[in-house]
Amino acid sequence: KLAVLDMYLHIFPPGRVRVAIYTAMGLNAAYAVVFLPLFLTICIPTSAFWSLDPVVHRNKCRSKHSQEYRLLPLLAANMVLDLAVVLIPLPSIWQLQLPPQKKLFVTLMFSIGLVVVGVMAWRVHTTLLYIRTLDWSYVLGTLALQTHLELWLGILAANLPLMGPLFTK
Repeated sequence: KLAVLDMYLHIFPPGRVRVAIYTAMGLNAAYAVVFLPLFLTICIPTSAFWSLDPVVHRNKCRSKHSQEYRLLPLLAANMVLDLAVVLIPLPSIWQLQLPPQKKLFVTLMFSIGLVVVGVMAWRVHTTLLYIRTLDWSYVLGTLALQTHLELWLGILAANLPLMGPLFTK
């Protein structure tokens, strides 16, 4: 996200959009500082997280109820930040002096990140659906697929605006 926001700094001129970009950068950095300790302390020691022993989970991990209320706001904040990164450049793009067809094409290239937000929503739904299970191996394959899909599409979305000349020639 920070790399995409940095790319926006190089593309868009100074003005209100820059304030939005720097704000999004600060919020993403703050999110990382808050998320990492909360995620790493779900179970102490961390290895208890993947233990199938219910006694270990009860004694070493926060309750599943506590995890839900801890993870849900974090996942929702991450989705909002992703959405903000996608939406920040759109008003500037719409103000460009371009033919409508090119403006639509540029908007679509910058909006491909909405697919990433959709995959993230799917992953959040799956996580919340199975958060109370002790056997994470049952759902881990689906979550791994969703996570990788989100990452791959995110990389594509981050690089697609720079590949515009490939599609126009």
